[in-house]
Amino acid sequence: MADSKSSTKEVECLLPSHLQVSPRHAPSSSSPSQWVSSKIRDDDGGRLQKTLGGLLRANWRAAIMDGAKEHYQYAKHQIAREKVLLKLHWKVLLASAIFQYIHKVCTNIAYYLHTPREPLWDLGFVVVPPLSQATQIVSEYMFFFLFTSTILFALSPFVKKLNNNSSSSNSRAGGRFGVLMIGRFMTVLMMAQMLRCVCFLLTSLPGPNYHCRPGSPDYNPPTTIKDMLLRTDAFFGCGDLVFSSHTIFVTLCGLTWQKYCNIPAVKKLVWFLVGVFGLLVVSARKHYSLDVFVALYTVPLLWIAYDHYYPDYVPSELASPSGGSLRHSSSHMSHLYDSPSTCSKCGSANTLNDDDEDEQQQPSSASSGKHSHSNNYRDFDIDLEMQQIDL
Repeated sequence: MADSKSSTKEVECLLPSHLQVSPRHAPSSSSPSQWVSSKIRDDDGGRLQKTLGGLLRANWRAAIMDGAKEHYQYAKHQIAREKVLLKLHWKVLLASAIFQYIHKVCTNIAYYLHTPREPLWDLGFVVVPPLSQATQIVSEYMFFFLFTSTILFALSPFVKKLNNNSSSSNSRAGGRFGVLMIGRFMTVLMMAQMLRCVCFLLTSLPGPNYHCRPGSPDYNPPTTIKDMLLRTDAFFGCGDLVFSSHTIFVTLCGLTWQKYCNIPAVKKLVWFLVGVFGLLVVSARKHYSLDVFVALYTVPLLWIAYDHYYPDYVPSELASPSGGSLRHSSSHMSHLYDSPSTCSKCGSANTLNDDDEDEQQQPSSASSGKHSHSNNYRDFDIDLEMQQIDL
């Protein structure tokens, strides 16, 4: 036993300093060679663990950088595609933005013409309990939630989708464009607001809101032409009732999700929130039930009519999620709004209707490399810079 211990000490002295430990840590029954072997294995295992940990952290950082570069390339590619459509739709977007000022002036005129009276009898007021002045702000919270979520959804084409690959893609995945979504929203909004202005300027109804009633200290109509032209107050107006502007916006939010979102559960949730908002508007006494009801059927009819006569036409080069050449797309850019049955050059255009989007699929390519998307993005950008589109 003494010889074994002395041998152990002699062998330990030959080891490096980081392997030398007190002899009491070595099992008494082990031979010197066994004890040294176990020490070396333990030390190698610790080094291996540290090495693997470093490799995992390096791979994690590399994966983040690769993902960021891929998303950046996708966003850059999408912006280039959106610019092409923006050159086609900027006039409609500008006209819709200008009409918001005209609508504001009309609401100020309605407030000027309004006479404070007791609210008319309304079935919704009988059925739905009223919210107080302090709690009627809840309807505005719901409004801004739906409107903000729709704006973020319209910006979603700039974010790369997880299932957007060459083996499984359809025209919906590659054909969702923020310009088309916002353009359709703004155009139908402008048409609905035109009808709304005509309605509330033809007949002035007594406002049911608290600040519109006789004796209210918050009643403050515009009194001068300057007030009518420059005052902006979307929450405390009176007289602009038929039909509800808030309901127009919220219904358009629901229609946008219905057309461009491919998740049924999300569509149902949005329409449920639209219905809740309609009840909140009546409960807050901001509108009569008539105002909400008219908006709920007028806006969808305008949306359907506009979608029928002006569907979302895009060139096939833009509809492909992997990009493509635009050198020959200018020939059918001018035919995007022609009817497919009468246009001879629309064969290379894509119509992004709900029924066609779910049916069209691209066949998988077994020879596509792992960097095919980024290469296509670069090719697309190079081709787009060379393209001169004459509008």
